[in-house]
Amino acid sequence: MLQLPRTILRAGINRIRVIAGADPLDDTASLRGELKQAGQIVVIFTLMLTVLIGLIGIAIDTTYAWRESLRVQRAADAAALAGVVYMPGALTTAQNTAKAAATRNGFPVVSGPEGTAVLPVGATNPRELDVTITTHVPTFFSRIFGIDSFAVSRLAKAIYVTPVPMGSPLAYLGVYQLCNMSDVCIAQPTTLAGGGTLGVTTASQGFFATIEGQGGNSGNGDAYSTYYDGKPTLSSQYNSDGYRYTVEGGASAGTLYIFDPEFCATASKTTGSGHAGAGDHWLGTPGPVSTYYILWDTHNLPLAPGLWTKVATDNESNEYMADKGTTYGGSLTTYADGGATASAATDCQASSGNDPKHNKWWAFNSISANETYSLQVVTTDPSSPLGNTDEMQQNMFSLAVTGGGRVYGTGAMETYNNVTAGSAEFYLAQIDRTAGAGKTIEIDIFDPGDTSSPSWIQIEPDGTPAWVPTTFSYSSSVRNGSGVNCIQVRGGTGTTPPSGCTENYTTASTFWNDKWVALMVNLPTTYGDASHPLSNSGWWKIKYTVNQGNDVITWGVSIRGNPVHLI
Repeated sequence: MLQLPRTILRAGINRIRVIAGADPLDDTASLRGELKQAGQIVVIFTLMLTVLIGLIGIAIDTTYAWRESLRVQRAADAAALAGVVYMPGALTTAQNTAKAAATRNGFPVVSGPEGTAVLPVGATNPRELDVTITTHVPTFFSRIFGIDSFAVSRLAKAIYVTPVPMGSPLAYLGVYQLCNMSDVCIAQPTTLAGGGTLGVTTASQGFFATIEGQGGNSGNGDAYSTYYDGKPTLSSQYNSDGYRYTVEGGASAGTLYIFDPEFCATASKTTGSGHAGAGDHWLGTPGPVSTYYILWDTHNLPLAPGLWTKVATDNESNEYMADKGTTYGGSLTTYADGGATASAATDCQASSGNDPKHNKWWAFNSISANETYSLQVVTTDPSSPLGNTDEMQQNMFSLAVTGGGRVYGTGAMETYNNVTAGSAEFYLAQIDRTAGAGKTIEIDIFDPGDTSSPSWIQIEPDGTPAWVPTTFSYSSSVRNGSGVNCIQVRGGTGTTPPSGCTENYTTASTFWNDKWVALMVNLPTTYGDASHPLSNSGWWKIKYTVNQGNDVITWGVSIRGNPVHLI
């Protein structure tokens, strides 16, 4: 009767021994001693099982905390990206915006060690914002060991790259000489409208800044201000915002001046090509035209235009004027492309007194010290979006700022290049180490080569030695190339290509009329470091080789990649 219970008991003991990793009992072993040993094994196993469950629980809690840390990192990244656009001019706004973004992502700001900390990285890089989010993730199984939560802290750093400065590292932009009807050129005047002398020493930069009328055709060289691409076909590139120029105040307060801001048509030169003076002329039948200048105080917030303040406007509206003096016009009637007359226009030559701004510097507005402004130049009427679609003109002007500041184009600009025989160099854009090292620089050129003879363009980056033509690749709807140090923008004979240039097309052609060509320059990661220092603060130049010609070109320079990004 006792044999069956003993058998069952022995089987149970063997089961425990196997689970514990011991050998099973043989048939001769004493059950009493083995029962005692089995009881000890059960106690040990129970204790080990408790530890094992605790370790598994810690692993589960740690995995949960890691998953939550990813959410914390995403929230910190979003907060840094949201706030950095308000740097450096509005640190408080940047911090509050970052904290609000963190709150929307589930991490409200609280008192004590937990919460969101938003700090600028320091004066060495005013375009960077750091965000740290700290929180505690609750545990589940780890509480057996007295661990109620895990502390999680994540850091995000965001930086922005401002639109590439273009055209000038100086206190003036678009300064060029004035050529008379016989193509005899003099230095640009320094006389102020109303008398006096401009308080900035200027030298020719090889071009005037320019803008075309809203009713013009993009094939004349203005990619963005023109409403048509061969009227009546609309231009897909048209942008009513026009062009913008950044004006930086210096150590002391100053004044922003505009040279020849109004439209005053000049006649075609009797010698050479193009129009005399600053080159203002109609692109169709002469008639009233308009240009608008709007000055915005950015409050040092270049990426937050919603917070800018309009501080000055000048509406040069419905002007119908031509310079009929002997120097820039006289008895000639070719004040428009195609030779159209302007007999009904008001005489705006200096001696007539009808236009005190013609060929003079006009004080537009005061500039505060260390403050950044944006000058918007448009030909679209701000109060009537389609009101100027019959106005066709090219209006040339220059900019200058006193007080130790500087002025430059922002991202894109249009130039009227009066290129004399040989090679002319002028400033293209500023690429510093922070923005450019290891990146690809894209230079977009619209409608180059409207010259009267063969012409070539080369790119000269800053470096040591400075301004030596570099190799690049280019692409367009016309042709592509790589490993070149120039592109020929007009074909023909009679002019020798620049040194090292392999493009020499003898058939006369304007290859990129009404077309874009994109030039790509790959910069090494060593660009601008101690082994490859910059000689001119990162300013590059364009080298334009041509026998003779006037060329209106739209330029755009960008650094490939997201301008606002994490680092």
